[in-house]
Amino acid sequence: MTAPNRAASSLVGIVRPGLAGLGPGNRLTWMNQAFRSCFGGSRPYLVKGIELKDLFIYAVAQGDLAPEKGANPTRFRSVAKSLENGEIATFERRDASLIGFCLARSQEADLLVGLDLVQFKQREEILRTTLDHLTQGVSLIDERFRFLAWNQRFLDLLDLPNDLVEVGHPFEDVLRYLAGRGEYGSGDPDEAVEDRMMLMRDDEVKRFERTRPDGRTIEVCNTQMANGGIVSTYADITDYKRSQQILETSAAFLERRVEERTRELDDKRTLLETVLDSMSDGIGVFDPGLRLVLWNRRWDEIFHMPGTVMKAGVPFADLVRYSYARGDLGDAPEEEVVAARVASISENRPTTSDLRWTDGTVLRVHHHPLPDGGFLRAYSDVTQQVQVEEAQRQVLDTISFPVIVTHLADDGILYLNRPAATLFGLNPEAAHCVHAFHVSEAARRQALALLQRDGQVDHFECQLRAANDRPLWVELSLRKIRYRREEALLTCVSVIEERKRAEHAMQAAKEEAEAALCELKETQSQLIQAEKMAALGSLVAGVAHEINTPVGIALTGTTLLGEKLGDLRAKLESKQLRRADMMVFFETAEEAIDLLQSNIERASELIHSFKQVAVDQTSGDRRRFNCLEYIHELLRSLSVRLRRAAHVVSIDCPADLTLETYPGALSQVLTNLIMNALVHAYAPGQKGRIDIVVRDVGAGEVELCFADDGQGIPPQNLGRVFEPFFTTARATGGTGLGLHIVYNLVHRTLRGRIDVTSEPGRGTRFTIRLPKITGDPITPSLAWDI
Repeated sequence: MTAPNRAASSLVGIVRPGLAGLGPGNRLTWMNQAFRSCFGGSRPYLVKGIELKDLFIYAVAQGDLAPEKGANPTRFRSVAKSLENGEIATFERRDASLIGFCLARSQEADLLVGLDLVQFKQREEILRTTLDHLTQGVSLIDERFRFLAWNQRFLDLLDLPNDLVEVGHPFEDVLRYLAGRGEYGSGDPDEAVEDRMMLMRDDEVKRFERTRPDGRTIEVCNTQMANGGIVSTYADITDYKRSQQILETSAAFLERRVEERTRELDDKRTLLETVLDSMSDGIGVFDPGLRLVLWNRRWDEIFHMPGTVMKAGVPFADLVRYSYARGDLGDAPEEEVVAARVASISENRPTTSDLRWTDGTVLRVHHHPLPDGGFLRAYSDVTQQVQVEEAQRQVLDTISFPVIVTHLADDGILYLNRPAATLFGLNPEAAHCVHAFHVSEAARRQALALLQRDGQVDHFECQLRAANDRPLWVELSLRKIRYRREEALLTCVSVIEERKRAEHAMQAAKEEAEAALCELKETQSQLIQAEKMAALGSLVAGVAHEINTPVGIALTGTTLLGEKLGDLRAKLESKQLRRADMMVFFETAEEAIDLLQSNIERASELIHSFKQVAVDQTSGDRRRFNCLEYIHELLRSLSVRLRRAAHVVSIDCPADLTLETYPGALSQVLTNLIMNALVHAYAPGQKGRIDIVVRDVGAGEVELCFADDGQGIPPQNLGRVFEPFFTTARATGGTGLGLHIVYNLVHRTLRGRIDVTSEPGRGTRFTIRLPKITGDPITPSLAWDI
């Protein structure tokens, strides 16, 4: 290559040049736009055929070019000759920038090259800075092995002084310096230099290594340039060489591991293909270029595409075009459909959408981006599910009461029917807005807690805000459902405003009734106490009447004995006392004493019976007693009433039967039953029979039957005899508390149970079952349980 060619080649390699072809006689045969720009644009003299020397004469004459400052003004006249000698002609343009021209000659063509020297210098400085920032050493030499450029790293790696290398210096000088320093061993330095120069000239040698005396290994890479020059890079690979041995040592192990991993991957691939083929969804995997890589059997079953279409490497868009041509994707323009489907896979996040075919098939598409830039598409046939969802929506639309479906996570509305929209003043097409109910947070938390615990909520009452912010009492029923592929909450609303108003009125009435009940309870307690005192008063009157006879007889006998004693004393004082008188007195005294003793004993028995019964009725203590003896004592205290009515009372009770219970309660039960029979069972003047039968029935219980042969109880009244204040003899002073007291004493105090049977005209029977040993009485809780 000639000197002009070298100069032009160096400049052309750095900046974009303006070029013009030269023909015979150095006339311009063609030029590019960059060449015209060197002269300021299209000028009149820039025409084909102009000679080289005339070109610069006209350019200077027109003022487009001027000699560089400090240069000979007449130099431009010999520009052509300077260019032919390989020099660069430098000019100053109108904008004060420098432009340089040089010739590049070859066997094929001669070129006139124009270069912006300011840009060239800038590029040269950038090149120098770039080279100095490289981590490798770099050197550029021309075809004559002379330095064109280098960086500081090149000097550092080879330990070269900075003044050894300059532009134009032979590369051979550097080799000779290194050989003289012993870099190439102890042989002849000239031979070592020649050997290295031969390597530089050998185009086949691109890369070689050299170990320096200090043990560092330098790798040299040579790259031949088009103009014959060489770019060489120098890298310190000492650490690399040290690790290379380790890598080579482990290479065999890694190869074995690779073989093992390859077998494992093959096994896993087989397993993956088996798993994919067993999946119910159609699976397709695409690479970053949107080409099909892998698919399963279900994919083939869903799309039914021939093997010429469904094959590895087919673009996603081609699959869409095939489906469109088959008529699956509707009547829209093909390119719009393809563009929309391709856009659907550009999402860099997982998405789910539905694809509807013209035959009614609905495919649910799950899009999953992959780390390498590809994606996975999963298709499932949800035609039936979508039909069910549409039917579900149609059913909900027909419901006459408000129904709302909300997202379970954030209460966003998924659906509401028209009654709900009307009730809450919402748009029926609203979706994912704030919760429609406006329920308080406390009520919402309570409802969700019940839903979590029971799985469903029924009849949950709360107050919410309806249309126009109107407070409204409602009853909610909540169910978890699947709606549009999401966990949702189905809420049915029943308005209960009227019921709540009725409940408030009922509550007020209840409070009034409770107040009246308290008054009734107090009155009832007073009446029962009066009833008890009346029974006790009747007992006292009867006992007093019974005691009056023996006491009167005793008083008569005492009076007679006193009179006889006075007569005896008078005869004794008058000394008229005779033996016969003494005998008469003794006989009279013995008769009087016998009469006194028998009547006083009778009175004592009556007083003892009255005392025992009265104490039991007033004290209420529990004690152990003989049942037969206690019944006799009770009847003895009621003998006056029984004799007056002329009724016969029969007692059938084991003599050895003992009870541990409350005798006062038992006596009051029997007393009330007897008095109830005397008042209600018989007409005035009618004589009857009362039977009291006590039996030990086992299991720690006794049975007491009280039966009369009176007129009985009408069937319509039989179920009410134990109710408080129920009586058929209110006109004759009946209170209706006698049998009610009997019922409560049996159940509460004696811890037993009582039944009644009766037939009109055939008497009444009360059957009482009692424990032989009674526990503590039950505390009354209602107003009539006293």
